[in-house]
Amino acid sequence: MPLVQESGLSALLIEDNSHERIAIRRSLGKDVQTLIECESAEEAIRHFEVSPSEFDVIIADFKLPGMDGLNLFRTLRQMNCSSPFILLTGNGSEQIAIEAFKIQVAALLVKATQSGYLDLLPVLVTEVIQHHQLKLRNELLELSLKEANERFCQFMEHYQGIFMYPPSR
Repeated sequence: MPLVQESGLSALLIEDNSHERIAIRRSLGKDVQTLIECESAEEAIRHFEVSPSEFDVIIADFKLPGMDGLNLFRTLRQMNCSSPFILLTGNGSEQIAIEAFKIQVAALLVKATQSGYLDLLPVLVTEVIQHHQLKLRNELLELSLKEANERFCQFMEHYQGIFMYPPSR
């Protein structure tokens, strides 16, 4: 399944290892039209302070200089960034996984060459983006339904005298 949308994908990659960044860039291929790369959490935060645009996906290593990926996720959420977040880790510990899912990181992927994570990453990116888009659509539908229900209730309150149930004989 290709990653391409009509306007192409935008992604933010936060990875301090240059070899890993190159491998991830190649893995994502040309389906990602805009790929901003940062070497640290602080650099990513500065990027959001200067240009607070949303990305289709954010991919970050867990182990970053100065701040781990989980704290980066929390910081970006406090900055009102709602982009889906994929956390990469070289250490597949249960504690990291539990914490990541507690704070609603979209996905966690272990960076093990024998697992073929670079082949899995483009598929995971597609799934995470699709899930995020469905979640946003559902939120909009729920809001529309709530507003329609409120309008209906107001209508019924205003016209309750017209409708008599059951009809009088």
